[in-house]
Amino acid sequence: MLYRKKHLALVVLLVALLLTGCVQGTKTYTVTVEIDTGMAGVVIYEGSVGGKVLGTTNAQGKVELKNLKGEVKLVGHVQEW
Repeated sequence: MLYRKKHLALVVLLVALLLTGCVQGTKTYTVTVEIDTGMAGVVIYEGSVGGKVLGTTNAQGKVELKNLKGEVKLVGHVQEW
C-alpha cells in the first residue's frame, strides 16, 4: 500500500512538472547590440551573413533585437561601398 502511494505521488509530481513546462512555453530574450564606434547601418544576421536579418544599427550604433529564442549566433555585416 505504501509503495502505491509513493508511486502515485511520483507520477503526479512528474505530470505537474511536465505541465508547468508546457504552460510557460519557450523563453524569449531581448538583446541590445551596441557598436563601439557608433556606426550606423550594420546589419545583424542570425547565424551567418545572408541568414535571417534581425535588425540594423541606428545612428548611435545600437539595435534592440527582441523575441530571440534559444541559442542564437549574431553576425554583424557592413555593406561595402
